[in-house]
Amino acid sequence: MGLVSAGLLGACKPSPSKASAPKPPEAAKISLPEEVSFNEHVQPILSEYCYHCHGPDSGTREPK
Repeated sequence: MGLVSAGLLGACKPSPSKASAPKPPEAAKISLPEEVSFNEHVQPILSEYCYHCHGPDSGTREPK
């Protein structure tokens, strides 16, 4: 299940470079780890998809 379909990125607009990225085939699903680590699993997702518009830099942050 993708991030958008899971509701995690439903309110965010994808960046132009990510919007045209091809979707992986169904056979390319990744297996879930036994234990989720914020630094290893969650932080990279936030860095790639969220911090551009919602990060600490007030010059690039989108208004609420």
